[in-house]
Amino acid sequence: IHIDWDASSVELSSGLVQVLGAEGPVRVLFGLSIPLVPGDTGVEMDLLVGLEDIQAAHRGKYIPYILSDKLRPWLAASIGEGMIEQGGFLWRGSLNPGAPELHTVQLFFNIRDTALDYHPDWPPLANIAGTVLIDNAAASVWADSASLLDSRVSKLSVEVWPDASGQLWLAVAGSVAGPAADGLAVVNNSPLGGLVGGTFSDWRLAGELATDIELLLNLTDKAIVPAVAVSARFAGAELDIQPGNLPLRGISGVLDYDSETGF
Repeated sequence: IHIDWDASSVELSSGLVQVLGAEGPVRVLFGLSIPLVPGDTGVEMDLLVGLEDIQAAHRGKYIPYILSDKLRPWLAASIGEGMIEQGGFLWRGSLNPGAPELHTVQLFFNIRDTALDYHPDWPPLANIAGTVLIDNAAASVWADSASLLDSRVSKLSVEVWPDASGQLWLAVAGSVAGPAADGLAVVNNSPLGGLVGGTFSDWRLAGELATDIELLLNLTDKAIVPAVAVSARFAGAELDIQPGNLPLRGISGVLDYDSETGF
C-alpha cells in the first residue's frame, strides 16, 4: 500500500492485490483519499474487484447494501444458480452514505447456465448465457441465448430501473422459438390469462411457433396493469378449440396481441 500526503489530504493506493476468498481467486485495485480539511465529499474511495469462474451464489457478496431497497430484493430473488465466468465490481467516489450522487457503483457478471426468475407471475428463463450489468440504481440483463419451457430464447433484454418518483420498473423483450404449445402455456399461466378472461384455457395447440414479446411491468405498484405486446408467427400449427370441438389444421400466419388494442 502506497501512502502520500500534503496539507489538504492523505492518499492511499495499491498495486494489483491478489487474494483468495471462498469464491476463489480475486484481484483488487484500491485507492483512498482522506481530506484533512472539511468538505461535502468526505473520504473518497476507488475500488476495483475482478472475479473469474465462480459460483453465482457468491454474487450477493458484491451487491452493495447502498443500492435501492427495491432493486436489491429483485437482484437477490431473480438471479438463480449458475456460473459467473467473469465478474467486476467498481466503486468510485465518496463514502458519505447520505450523498449517493457523489459516488458510482457498477457491477457486471458474464454468466452461463443461470436462471432468471424476473417476476413471480411470469414463467422463468433458464440456461442463460449473457451479461448482468448493475449501474447505480439500474440493472440490465442481456443474453444471446436462454430457454423458456421447451423453447429457445434469443436477443433477450431485461431492464430494471427507478423512475423519478422512486417506483421500480421492469422491461423484458426477446424472441422465442419452439413448440406452439409453449406459447399457449405462457398465455394461460401468466397475467395474460386474466387479461383475456381465460378464453384459451381449454385450447390445445401443436406445431411450431416463433414469437416476439415485450413486457413493461411496475414492480412497486401492482395495481398498474402490465403493458404487453406479442407477435406470434405460426407454421403448420394445429389448433383444437374448446368448448366447441372445433379443429383447425395447417395454420400458417401471424397473431398479434397488444394490451392496449387487443388481438
